[in-house]
Amino acid sequence: MISLTFVLLSKRIIFKRFRSSQQPADKRILLRVSLDEFFFVNRLLLGVYTFHIFILFAYRLIPEEARMYVLEQFLFQKLGLVLGFLLILYEQIRVSWIKKNLRLEIWLPVLDEKKKVIGRIAHSVSGTLSKKYYHPIVRIAVIYRGMLYLIHRSKETFLLPDTIDYPFCGYILYQYGVKDTVQDLLEDFSEYKELNPQFQINYTFENEKVKHLVYLYTLRIKTEKVMEAISRLGGKLWTIKQIEENLKSGIFSEHFEQEFDYLQNTILLADSFYNTKELQP
Repeated sequence: MISLTFVLLSKRIIFKRFRSSQQPADKRILLRVSLDEFFFVNRLLLGVYTFHIFILFAYRLIPEEARMYVLEQFLFQKLGLVLGFLLILYEQIRVSWIKKNLRLEIWLPVLDEKKKVIGRIAHSVSGTLSKKYYHPIVRIAVIYRGMLYLIHRSKETFLLPDTIDYPFCGYILYQYGVKDTVQDLLEDFSEYKELNPQFQINYTFENEKVKHLVYLYTLRIKTEKVMEAISRLGGKLWTIKQIEENLKSGIFSEHFEQEFDYLQNTILLADSFYNTKELQP
């Protein structure tokens, strides 16, 4: 009990030294997780054995003539072992459950300010820590006859939920490349060999919740057949005028609103000019 209490009291000192550590970010993340687990188990042990001592004190308050030898022997000699065994069993089940969930976890690369990968973190963990970690994402704007094809993203999606945005958008996973992510996003349409996404720019997007390194691609659709296939995603084509009328209304994602000026003055402008020439006799 004394040693467990001493360890718990030293937590603040240990974490203070941890924060001043000059270790690489990926090792610091691993060390932080290990320390959190260590102190969790320590608090659990302290709570269990404090409860045990409370039971022993309560038993001592019972008059001697009412005490039972078998019960006394169990409380003083065996209960501590039983509680220890139950604690070990609980921890084994909990760790197994964590491992099972980690196998299904989405791992994201962590970037430094120079846009270099310095480690990885589970998406579920990063999502609870607003703007603490810098992650790369890919966004693909679909353009058809000078219009943008946009969808309403589900509330359940893990990236930019409940907003109107591009149909293809996703995190670049740990140890994945940008082009690999682009191919994965377009995998359902891989039969259409004419699809040729073009890289445009990368930039850093930051708000109060997230910090993203955005790789923006454009996908110019040339045939009605391909457009019909993509339309099954449930979105619709938006003209430049329709988008302008709804900007700043809160229906579009912040990423999209930041990118629209660039698209309007470059790709969409060129696409409109190209379509105008096609319509001329």
